[in-house]
Amino acid sequence: MTDYSIPHHADGPPRHFWRRGLAFIIDIALFYLAIFGALFVITILSPWNIGFGALDYTECQPAPPSQLTAQVDREWPLEFGLVRTNILCRKTYLFDSTFYTFRSETAKPKGLYTWSKWFAVSADENGAPFSAADLLPRLVAQGLLNQLPSAIVIGLFIYLSAGGRRTPGKRLLGLRIMNSYGIPPALHRTARRELLKFTPLILATFANLLLTLQMFLKPDYLSELIAQSRDMSATNLPLSLILPLVLVIAQLVWWLLPFMAWRGQTYYDRMTDCIVRRANEPASGSNTAAR
Repeated sequence: MTDYSIPHHADGPPRHFWRRGLAFIIDIALFYLAIFGALFVITILSPWNIGFGALDYTECQPAPPSQLTAQVDREWPLEFGLVRTNILCRKTYLFDSTFYTFRSETAKPKGLYTWSKWFAVSADENGAPFSAADLLPRLVAQGLLNQLPSAIVIGLFIYLSAGGRRTPGKRLLGLRIMNSYGIPPALHRTARRELLKFTPLILATFANLLLTLQMFLKPDYLSELIAQSRDMSATNLPLSLILPLVLVIAQLVWWLLPFMAWRGQTYYDRMTDCIVRRANEPASGSNTAAR
């Protein structure tokens, strides 16, 4: 019978590619289900609204005339057949904190559907936009807060991989992590390992945040937002499209290339002196296999 399995390096342990991949998918699915399940329960059973998706409390009403509505009308004049709606939305988010968003939508009915363009910006309770200096800390806090579930997931990988513990996926697929001496890695070692494993995703998150923030570093960011919505353009459109693609490719290379040119360990395992083995594999000879 022909063996279609991928051969492994003669001087290193098996790669366990499919087991590791399936264990990773199981862990990611279970961790995110647990996190969002906890958010759902907290939102339902407590007086806090912590921003769980559709359970956010949002109330919108027509925006009163203001300098912002006048600026929109001045820089985005209505053409024939277009209708504009300005609304101010109040949203309860993160332990009953209240945020306001001004949204301006310009629409034109076309048969069975309505064509529209819009832009939105954070504002105060009167519909006045924040200055760039006041808005930047809010955007940074919101961007980091949006990554909180991912940070918790990485934290779970770190904790459940240390001290002989195993993640649910690795336990189900019969895998374990050891150092080159056959000893379960300590917490500081698994922290380095998991942070290195997710490095391209972490870099992509910060790059995304920087791309979002760069526009608001300008004092006239409102005029640029209005122009982008009006003209359906973007100042850094090539960069905003190319950079995420480059980082996704980097993540695939970081994860998959070591398995294609197998030398006993992935890059992040080699950098932290770790080995992934079957749970029933003997630890003897691990030091030789890793080197």
